[in-house]
Amino acid sequence: MLQIGSRGPQVTKLQGDLNRLLPGDTPALATDGVFGPKTRERVIKFQSRNPPLRADGIVGPQTQARIQQLLASAAPMPGGPAAPPGPPAPQTGVRRFTPEMQQVFEQKGMGAQFGAFLDDLEAKTIPPWKNFLGTIGRAEDARLVAAFWIELFQITRGARAQMPAAFMAVAKLDKNALELFAILSAPTSKLGKLLKGMGETASAVGLLVTVVECVQHARRGDPGAIAAEFYKFGMGKAVPWAAMTEGVGSLLDGMLPERMRQNNMLFKIVRAVDPIGMGAVGVDSVVSIVTGGLEMAARGKIDVDILVARLTPLVARMKQGPARLFVELGENSGDALYELSQTGVDWQAIIRYSHMELKEWIENATSQRGAPMGGIRRGTI
Repeated sequence: MLQIGSRGPQVTKLQGDLNRLLPGDTPALATDGVFGPKTRERVIKFQSRNPPLRADGIVGPQTQARIQQLLASAAPMPGGPAAPPGPPAPQTGVRRFTPEMQQVFEQKGMGAQFGAFLDDLEAKTIPPWKNFLGTIGRAEDARLVAAFWIELFQITRGARAQMPAAFMAVAKLDKNALELFAILSAPTSKLGKLLKGMGETASAVGLLVTVVECVQHARRGDPGAIAAEFYKFGMGKAVPWAAMTEGVGSLLDGMLPERMRQNNMLFKIVRAVDPIGMGAVGVDSVVSIVTGGLEMAARGKIDVDILVARLTPLVARMKQGPARLFVELGENSGDALYELSQTGVDWQAIIRYSHMELKEWIENATSQRGAPMGGIRRGTI
């Protein structure tokens, strides 16, 4: 019986047999001896076109007999003429190193999960993860990816539904950040032991995502953003209702189109009502400013370029979070004041006019005839 995860010459023969029985418009399978998602998909297609076979993707005695019957009679599979065998399709990305990755699974005693790993490599529901894997160009990197998947599987205690959140975070890294995988999968890794020892799977995944985010900020040299990430994780654990608010806001950021997020004032107000997100902005701001001050103190002089280098990315991060509304208000107010200052406004005249209007209102309010709300007796103000 052959099924996903199977490997060897029998799988190679199966792939070749299916290639000879395929309709002409179907691309040939790679005869690599690995029963992966594409081979399973092709088996299901064959079974569905050859009733009464059960289309379950498992090649048992009945499916094998039907394949051999069609090959012996030189009859093509129903649905079209047989395609010539042709050269095997080239493997791309991390899939080029399937044997090396399977070896990692076997060494760690996780060979039974190799099929699930291949499924995740081909997962179309996580496009960024697939793009990230496509940048892998060395067998050593592919082994690190396999080792990371095994660690993540153990951290989530086999709950694969929890794993996509980590995949999405990792997909933001570039291939040069694979040392994180090496650190996590090392036998002496304190981080790995901490994550596996956490009581809740969701908490372990949340901490791993936080670590990945911090790695990205560290590579960009943003200590304020690192502090903000740990603040959000800690406060999310301490104040669950606030964590839910922050999570809903982040979900809206990811789901709503950019045009709506930029122009819809109601959305900006909803995002501003986020205690954890706004607190993280404060932490990010304080750490960024203090870091800039320490750098200037180390140089022994006030350097505007240092502040600009710290504040520019800080403002960019604020615009992408719940503080966007206040950043835009500040920028618009600053622009308005600058334009007024350039038009030669007579501020003294404005003050005199305001004082005159206020004085006239008080005089009217204290008079019996002109008092609002029925009048105020003179001398009561």
